Amino acid sequence: MHRWPLVKPWLIVSLMGLVLVFGTPAAAQIDFKQLLPFVEIQPPAGWEVAQPPSGATTKVPVKMTDVSVRFRAGGNKSLEVAILDCLGDSLPIKKHTQPLELKSGEGYSKPVQILGFNGLETYKTDKGGEINLNIGDRFLVTLKGEGLENTDILKSVAQKLDLKKLAALPSQVR
Repeated sequence: MHRWPLVKPWLIVSLMGLVLVFGTPAAAQIDFKQLLPFVEIQPPAGWEVAQPPSGATTKVPVKMTDVSVRFRAGGNKSLEVAILDCLGDSLPIKKHTQPLELKSGEGYSKPVQILGFNGLETYKTDKGGEINLNIGDRFLVTLKGEGLENTDILKSVAQKLDLKKLAALPSQVR
C-alpha cells in the first residue's frame, strides 16, 4: 500500500467534496510513471536516499497522482520532495501557495519564488520547514524537511527540479 506522507487527510476530504459538488474535470491526471523522473534526483551533498522515488495514481474517489522521494542526513535530518497532480485545471490546493506573510514566536510563512514559480515558504522554530510551489496551476510541488536550521536546503533542492518541464506536461498523457 502506498502512503502519502505529504497529503494531509483534510486535503483529501476537501478534494472529494469539490468533486462531489463540481464533478471531475475533463483533464485526466497523468500516470505516476510519467512524474517519477521529476523526483529521481541526486541527494544533496551529505545526504542519502531514505526512500527511493515512488508514486501512485488513484482514480476513485478522486483522481490523483503523487510521487515522492525522501532523503536523510545525520540522525535527525529528513527532506522529502513530493509532486501532486490532482483535478487538472481546477487545482483547489492552489490556496496553499498563495502569498501569505506571517511571523510569530513559532516561525514564519512568506511568499517565495523559485525558478519563476510562486509558492509559500514556511519555517517553524522546531526546525521544520516546507516549501509549496504552484506549478502551472496544476501541480503542487512540496519540499518538506525536519531537523533543519533554515530552509536553504529546501530551496537548493527545489532549484534542481525541472519545474519548467513539469509545467509544460500535457494534461493528458496516454
